[in-house]
Amino acid sequence: MIKDGYKEVRIGPKKYHIPKEWEFRNFGLISKYIKAGGTPKADKKEYYGGEILFVKIEDMTKNGKYIYNTKSTITEDGLKNSSAWIVPKKSLLLSMYGSYGKVSINKVELATNQAILGIIPSEEVNLDYLYYFSLGCLKPYFKSLVKATTQANLTKQIVNNTPVLSPPLPEQKKIAAILSTVDKAIEKTDEIIEKSKELKKGLMQQLLTKGIGHSEFKEVRIGTKKIKIPVVWTLIKFGEVFKKRNEKANVEKEYKYVGLEHLGTGEINLLGYDRNGNNKSSKRLFKSGDILYGKLRPYLKKAAITDFDGICSTDIIPIYATKKSVNNYLIYLVHSKMFVDFAVSTMEGTNLPRTSWRVIKNLIIPLPPLQEQKKIASILSSVDEKIQKEQEYREKLEELKKGLMQKLLTGEVRVKVEDEEV
Repeated sequence: MIKDGYKEVRIGPKKYHIPKEWEFRNFGLISKYIKAGGTPKADKKEYYGGEILFVKIEDMTKNGKYIYNTKSTITEDGLKNSSAWIVPKKSLLLSMYGSYGKVSINKVELATNQAILGIIPSEEVNLDYLYYFSLGCLKPYFKSLVKATTQANLTKQIVNNTPVLSPPLPEQKKIAAILSTVDKAIEKTDEIIEKSKELKKGLMQQLLTKGIGHSEFKEVRIGTKKIKIPVVWTLIKFGEVFKKRNEKANVEKEYKYVGLEHLGTGEINLLGYDRNGNNKSSKRLFKSGDILYGKLRPYLKKAAITDFDGICSTDIIPIYATKKSVNNYLIYLVHSKMFVDFAVSTMEGTNLPRTSWRVIKNLIIPLPPLQEQKKIASILSSVDEKIQKEQEYREKLEELKKGLMQKLLTGEVRVKVEDEEV
């Protein structure tokens, strides 16, 4: 049922009830110019490394809403000898190939490759509003229209004819301002998370080799490198302090299953698990508190501590601490640069390089006294707790943004526009 003051419109497969005074116009009608870019010939070195920023889809993925710089640049000759063109700053960039429908706003003049449309909006539309509308409402529409070939692509014609819900300009600005406020909070949270991760990285390097409050050190060799460690620390084989769990799973029991996909790069906590572990052909038992270490491509730094019993992929080694250590210290040790470097140096196989328990158990590690291990683990855990809280807060902000976009961009909830804004 359509409530008073609203009308029904359709954008591809989705119906929307929008305020009657909102207009329903195509991209082509609210844009001054729409054009894809081009790529200079790759074998012409003189076409690359110039002062013209050159946007690819990966730049949009990395930068998000605003683009200030790019990984690649081209020269004036590269621009002249290709279909690339200078997109004025404060334009909308929209990807057409592969990851179609991605949008960004360029804050500086730049060129794009052929996978990206440069859209110069008219004065009748607010650029930030157009960005959020494209981000929040157009994915289902594009999905219904792309030509399913070997790679789903949009075309300039599809985008040109794509409908846009257009509130009065003051309302567009107000909607964009609200959503921009949430985006700024997300950006600020990202900065805090990044700084906390850098702090943790520095602390790990310091604490796992220098310890806490030591003044006397000795030089030792770890793998192929020489480092200085406190004189009271001992050198011992990894496999004498930590053990691989070799218990077999009960074939009649149902287990939670952890695969490599549940281990995040550099993350100490699991990303998740599958409940139907009894259906997995490869079963390796682990216990609550074990460290699940991913031996495939060890440079990915996949290792996490678990708080439940279960089974895991054979590409994961369940490891636990003996009485000489604690699992909370072990998780940081296997994420340390010295351990990762050693594991990478022992990889075998070309396409699927792996390390193995057979070799990592023989790594000579510096081992602090047990109480110092616990203090080190406590310090690093406090930083991880801060990172986790910020990540959870970020998730809440993303949910808030998603909900606001659904309601504000369709007029389900109207924003109040002050008289002076009209």
